[in-house]
Amino acid sequence: MTGHPYESEGDDPPLEPSGIAQFVEHDRCPRYLKQRIHADEEANTRDWQEAFGLMNIALLAKGREFEATQIETLAAGATQVIAPELADQSKSAVPDIDVDETWADSARDRRAQLTGAVDRAATLTGTAEHPPYILLYQAPLSGTLGEEAVYGDVDCIALAPADAVTTPDSDDTDADVVARVIDCKSAEEEQPAHRVQVAAYCALLEQTLGEEPCDANCRIDASVLTQSRA
Repeated sequence: MTGHPYESEGDDPPLEPSGIAQFVEHDRCPRYLKQRIHADEEANTRDWQEAFGLMNIALLAKGREFEATQIETLAAGATQVIAPELADQSKSAVPDIDVDETWADSARDRRAQLTGAVDRAATLTGTAEHPPYILLYQAPLSGTLGEEAVYGDVDCIALAPADAVTTPDSDDTDADVVARVIDCKSAEEEQPAHRVQVAAYCALLEQTLGEEPCDANCRIDASVLTQSRA
């Protein structure tokens, strides 16, 4: 999404799940975390290529193209797609998808959109072989982890009726909807930092649904979509 729609009374910008994942990837470097949360003049006076620079422009472009391809595949099978206003879709890094509804500007309206989508997903009908789902692309989520404000746009959330995706031996028999949080990574294999990032998104989604309760009971699952799983 363009701009930073997070609404906060403080002056400090919130953390992002991607930044938390980078902290893990950089071996939990305390200086890296300090510069992400409470940056001072040191952040601009030293060359932080290993932490803040683009390590490989080609890899970055490849990752964005991989994400766009996976989003296009997911959107093609969705009953409805909610997404931000997309830039030039002729570019390889921007998914070429049909958007039924765009995210609102205010946090309150976005929460209402999300919970409304959850309730609509509960009414969808389908089978386990072809489960129907609503796709939320770059869904904006905000909340707190510990004492820190956190904001991020998750790659995807797929909302499907639980009876179309829940296996018979599942312990969760009360869920009406399964919200699968999906983070696309062009890596071959899932890494610990990837799991941390998607877990942060799941926590933010849980907080959001708690602030704007749904009529439907929602179970939250997580997936990291890598090259080997695509």
